[in-house]
Amino acid sequence: MKKKYFVIVIISFFTVAFFLLLNYLQPLRADDFGRANTDTLAKGLIIMVHSIQVDYMTWTGRVSAQALIYLLMSKKYIGLSLFLVNLINSIAFYVFMLLSFKIVTSDRGNILSKDFIVFSFFFVFVFYQTGFIANILWKTGAIQYFWGLTLLIIVYYFSIVKNKSSLVLGIFVGSIIGLYNEIFVCVSILLCLAYFFERVTSKKVINDTVVAFFVSCAIGGIILVAAPGNYARLEHISSGTHSSLLQNILRLIYEIIFTPQYTLILLVMIIVFFILVFTNKNVKKITAIIYSVTLLLSLFVLVPVAKSYDLNQRVLIIYNTIFFIASYMLIYNHSSLFINYLYRALNKLALVFVIMLIIQLYLILNISLCFYKFEQKRNVLVSQYKQIGITDLNLPCISAYISPTVFVDDITPDKNVYNNQAYADFYGFKNVTCKTVC
Repeated sequence: MKKKYFVIVIISFFTVAFFLLLNYLQPLRADDFGRANTDTLAKGLIIMVHSIQVDYMTWTGRVSAQALIYLLMSKKYIGLSLFLVNLINSIAFYVFMLLSFKIVTSDRGNILSKDFIVFSFFFVFVFYQTGFIANILWKTGAIQYFWGLTLLIIVYYFSIVKNKSSLVLGIFVGSIIGLYNEIFVCVSILLCLAYFFERVTSKKVINDTVVAFFVSCAIGGIILVAAPGNYARLEHISSGTHSSLLQNILRLIYEIIFTPQYTLILLVMIIVFFILVFTNKNVKKITAIIYSVTLLLSLFVLVPVAKSYDLNQRVLIIYNTIFFIASYMLIYNHSSLFINYLYRALNKLALVFVIMLIIQLYLILNISLCFYKFEQKRNVLVSQYKQIGITDLNLPCISAYISPTVFVDDITPDKNVYNNQAYADFYGFKNVTCKTVC
């Protein structure tokens, strides 16, 4: 028994340590510099409050997400900031992965099993290939997207899988998510409504945690959506271009279908989900219809995104998570003899999946090392320029797009764009331009 727990501890430690290494290797990018320049830890909480107030009126109503990043990212104490963010993010990733496994196996799965090996491979494959991992290594992406997603996973696990009630947990997470992100709010509320409707139709008890989460999330969501900054931001990004609702919906559908670098795996998971949910006799037809319609409708939450700017990986994070977990759950608990046979066959190939998992981890680590080495060399140039008093820099930079598995968002040749201005302010220069070298 002691040996079993020791192995579990080793696996858990390796997961956290490996992701901590990836976080350490990830350089600061874009909004990381802008948020750190606010320097809340050095200037006091009043600066954070003022910044959130300005953001609410002019840029975004994401109060809880903005508060977290203003509080944790500080220019003066950047070493401490990065240590805290990297550590929290690594632990969050472990919790996210572990609870996702517990959810798909209905809490019956064991870390020391072939089930976990196969799950780990597909987990890493899907979230690496969709750019999920690359985006949550980005400090801003982690704080403003991934941490909220992890909280949602925690609430789902304890309220639905474990069927435990905690008003405190529901109110706490609901309040954070309600003020966290418009997409998260809308998707969460839709899923809660689907849950309530399904429970009423099947005459089952509604969990108090979900009720508390729904109410607090809805209240926070009203405050978030009412923020004048949301509309100012979308208007600014869309350059004042006006289009009808139908045009925006058609644009969204077009982007989902014709941007395979971002949506191909998601589309495959959506198709797999619909096939499995309606062929699984373990799932009541009314339940299948309710959740299928809800998940389909949830995609149209992205209509404002499609109107203002192209789809990107971070706005799809919650959808990749939902459809991955839902599809895998249906595979694990399917009534079909063929699906069960296929799953057992995959388990027999556990050793092959271990090898393929290691290869994937190597690829992820290798690209992270490449970016880290590039950034270290550029930092040497920055230090040299500061020593000789140069205020207008021309630095090497990375191509705007390399692959869907990589998050770049580097400085650009244009000194006037936000990324360049934030970078220059952070390092104390007047202007920064760059020349693409890779």
